[in-house]
Amino acid sequence: MGAVDDVMSYLLELMSGQAPGTRVPSERELAQRLGIARTTVRTSVQHLVAAGLLTPRHGSGMFVAAPKAITYLDEPAGGPADDTGRRPFGYLVLDTREGTAGAELAGAIRVAAGEHTTEFRRLLVHDSAPVAIESAILAQSTIPDTTGAAFFDLLDRGRTISSSTISCELAAGEFSRVLRIPVAQPLLVVERVRRLPPAETPVYVRTCYRADRLMLRQRSATGR
Repeated sequence: MGAVDDVMSYLLELMSGQAPGTRVPSERELAQRLGIARTTVRTSVQHLVAAGLLTPRHGSGMFVAAPKAITYLDEPAGGPADDTGRRPFGYLVLDTREGTAGAELAGAIRVAAGEHTTEFRRLLVHDSAPVAIESAILAQSTIPDTTGAAFFDLLDRGRTISSSTISCELAAGEFSRVLRIPVAQPLLVVERVRRLPPAETPVYVRTCYRADRLMLRQRSATGR
């Protein structure tokens, strides 16, 4: 791995101080410049892409990536807004799906197993790039008189009532296609239960983030 590490160090030095969107030399250019095999350069580039430091653009090359988005475990993915009213993520409503609650989901949203549920899904966007797919599931009997974007705006004003569970999955199928990432690229999966105002309805929320575009933080118990 010595040659791969050397190429990564060379690229990191080359990228230092460069603005997001700056193009880096192609694999062929780097191989010629450094006198090494293109396969070695490709492996180094793939590591930097996975780390969120380089962004590939089909047909155009590799570019310095934008800084990672930051979100906090105790806050909704879509908010809260800052003093200017700007939220950390924009979003697009994807679809709504019907289902039934298994034992674990039923316990989380405090209904009987087998009860009919509705899943609201949205795509989170940061700096015009897709960064996560989020699902919010609740019992059909508790759905408020609102849907789509209005539902998620309401959810973002709610509060988290459970600890967050964090795991890692590999992107495939719809996640790879919608998030515009290669199959098997890591996803950070955050699961928790939130209260939907004004009735304090429990909602199970599952957010699958692109690991290369996000930084998760936990606030200290003493404040921000």
